[in-house]
Amino acid sequence: MKLFSILFLSLSFLFTTQMTAQSFDLSMLDKASKLLDSGQQEKSGEVLGRAMGLLTKSAKASGGDFTSKILSQAGVINKMLPALAEGNANISKIQTIISQIKMLSSAMNLGSMVSGGNLLGNSQSLLSNVNVLKSGMSMLGGGSSVNTITKSLDKVVKKAPKLEKTGMFANMAQKAVGKKLESSLGLLGGLL
Repeated sequence: MKLFSILFLSLSFLFTTQMTAQSFDLSMLDKASKLLDSGQQEKSGEVLGRAMGLLTKSAKASGGDFTSKILSQAGVINKMLPALAEGNANISKIQTIISQIKMLSSAMNLGSMVSGGNLLGNSQSLLSNVNVLKSGMSMLGGGSSVNTITKSLDKVVKKAPKLEKTGMFANMAQKAVGKKLESSLGLLGGLL
């Protein structure tokens, strides 16, 4: 019985570790970007290849409004992997696409949080994704839509701490944040 318990715990640990290692994370894109900046195209390509595989799985599972755009951009990166392996890729183009993918991934995450009603108690994840969106807004140029999205995201940041509370005020904050995010993501979808 003791041997069975040890074996079960070992297998559980391995399975959990593999599941964690198998999920997409924005830090993978940051790592790939840093490798590109330091001239390590081949290593960057390896990281991007893994990241695009995991992101594709995640986007397909999400099935949100940004799925097709993510899959399209992941496809573009995948076509650039041979050039990265050879060390002759267009680095500025890849960096631009990485920035777009980060925005799309964050938008997908936020959309999932809103549609799943998962805003309460998740202000850190919310703020992390909102900050990625805000940092990428300059890439979209100016215009009234960009200004509207930026102002709306600023309001979300201000209301985010209320999502950690309970009761009526937390529920009101969740509704307000949800509406702001829905309108922002709708506008963003038209710009990306």
